[in-house]
Order: sequence, then structure tokens, then C-alpha cells
Amino acid sequence: MALERLENANFLKSTIRRTYRHDLESFFYVLVVGSVEYESVGEGKSQNLDVWCVNETSSCYPHKLALITQLEKLLDMFTASFKGLKELAKNLRTILFKDG
Repeated sequence: MALERLENANFLKSTIRRTYRHDLESFFYVLVVGSVEYESVGEGKSQNLDVWCVNETSSCYPHKLALITQLEKLLDMFTASFKGLKELAKNLRTILFKDG
């Protein structure tokens, strides 16, 4: 779920209308989880992004925000099979979170 929607659900206890931008952000998270959690050759090391996939906005929002704001740490977590997607992830993150 997009950070803006999580923030509203967590702090304001309300929902906001979903937009194409929220959908693009959700795609970004799917790309990140796939690139971090899966390895096609050999054993991958699980980074355990399970906290992103729970219905608890109070835990999901801060964990997601912390990792998204640390781009290099996030990119370093990509498994070898997905290293080629780092540039795409970097570009999407820049588009989605211009202010860092």
C-alpha cells in the first residue's frame, strides 16, 4: 500500500481515494520485495520484508518509510539475480519520492 494511504489510515484513521500514483507506488514495492526476497540461482538470503505485508498500519508505515528513505541500503539488499533492476528501482523511487 502507498505510504500516503498508510499514513492516513494510521494517523488520521481515514482513507483517501486511490490514484494511479498509488498504484505505481504499489508496483514499486512489488519490484522491491521480489528483488530482495527471491534468488533464481542458489540460496537467497531473506531480508524479511514480511512487516510490509501485514494489515497493521502502525508497524507497516514506519518500516516502509525507513527503508524507502535509505535508498542505498535498499539497493544493497537486492539479490544477485535482480541486480540489473537496481537502476529501474532507483528511477521509480526518484519519480515517486522526489524529496527523498
